Amino acid sequence: MTSTLLDLNSTHLGFGSSTRSTSKLTPFKRSNHCPICDSNDGRCSKGDEIILCLNETYDVGIINGYQFRKLSKDNTWGIWAPHTGKDYNSIDWKARKAIRDQKADEERRQRIARELPPQLRDQQYRKLLSGLSLCSMDQGDLDRRGMSQAEIKGFDAVSVGQFQRVQNLSSDLPGVLPGGILNSQGGYLWPLYDVHGQIVALQLRKRNVHQDNRYIWLSSSTRRHPDGNGPHVNGEIPLAVYKSFGPYSRIALVEGTGVKPYLTSTRLNIPVIGAAGACGPHLLKPCGNLYQSYPKRHPSPRSSLSILMLGLSVTSMSFASISGLFD
Repeated sequence: MTSTLLDLNSTHLGFGSSTRSTSKLTPFKRSNHCPICDSNDGRCSKGDEIILCLNETYDVGIINGYQFRKLSKDNTWGIWAPHTGKDYNSIDWKARKAIRDQKADEERRQRIARELPPQLRDQQYRKLLSGLSLCSMDQGDLDRRGMSQAEIKGFDAVSVGQFQRVQNLSSDLPGVLPGGILNSQGGYLWPLYDVHGQIVALQLRKRNVHQDNRYIWLSSSTRRHPDGNGPHVNGEIPLAVYKSFGPYSRIALVEGTGVKPYLTSTRLNIPVIGAAGACGPHLLKPCGNLYQSYPKRHPSPRSSLSILMLGLSVTSMSFASISGLFD
């Protein structure tokens, strides 16, 4: 178990005058759960006499013998210390967890209610893409990735600048900021189609960036506008569905939503579902690491996968690895 030395009298934590120099903070992990919120993912920590909790950041009463003292100066942690009084009504963390879960579910329902329906997203995104084109610099990047001119044209990528100006687009469209500004950086966008052929999201590859954070979702959610719509569909990160023409006997599931799943579909002539890091459980079932063996399962009747499977005339499937293609 790792430990961190942190000055408990630092203004970063919100403590007042110094009464001690430092305290070793031990994160709650594995079987060691936070007594305030019951988390064990390492985000909450314990000092000599205090608990730093990321989930309970205001006074809700006494929880497992601990009382809320103050919020850290950066508004990150709730600082809890042992309660020294005799008369108090103790609150069980299980009851608090149920309240937090209920609150999170309600917030999720509210976010879903604010989402622009896929049909309207499709109309708005097509209007946006029709007014843009792919510059030679961004086309050169796709050339370097081994794409032919026909494949580049079929990929439907377009170039954008930082905070590109747009007109006549809904403020509820993910990526549009107040004032008709696109929340974009210099690079190229490409559309993500759902299983019905509707554009439901856009992703962007940043130009002249050679680090891991090259790809971002076009989203209206920012620090200044935290309630802006993200790319989510029904609360989930969307999948990219690339369909093929003609009969097919396989469906590929590929990590990523851009070039790799697109080229897999184009060159193997099979439908492909691309997922960005992790599959959305409500969009694709079953979902998991494609490099493991899975038993045959029946997918959700409303998933993207089950709709594509109608073309196979089968009711079950198994996973097989196709790693190494188009990396």
